[in-house]
Amino acid sequence: MEIDFENPGTFRLIHGGATEVVEELLLTPAELIRRCSLRPVDTLAWSEFVRRFSPTIRVSIEQSLQLQETQGELNLPNQEAMMATLMRRVYVKLTEQRCLALRQLEVTNIAGLKVFLQMVALRVVREFLRHQE
Repeated sequence: MEIDFENPGTFRLIHGGATEVVEELLLTPAELIRRCSLRPVDTLAWSEFVRRFSPTIRVSIEQSLQLQETQGELNLPNQEAMMATLMRRVYVKLTEQRCLALRQLEVTNIAGLKVFLQMVALRVVREFLRHQE
């Protein structure tokens, strides 16, 4: 499964070379995390995860980058390309080691999951900027 961010706020899931159209799932955060952690990959669950939480991840990345800009530590010539890269890196972090971060996560509500995703996004931005220096 690959998540391809071509435009801000949009995505498509590519699995086996074909783009899938998926429907909305109504799952609790705990059930959604459980299904995203399964192997083989649950494309429908990941589609729902991306639909629900990409805005949270995107805003967290934007806020982290803006903070760095206001402190004079960053000049963003191509912000959209950087945003796409950082979004992909957050999802890579979430899926590393067979979704270890998600499997170890113990949240039962959306607020807790959003805080977790904000922290992952912040770490990804910091790591990215450290390597840009």
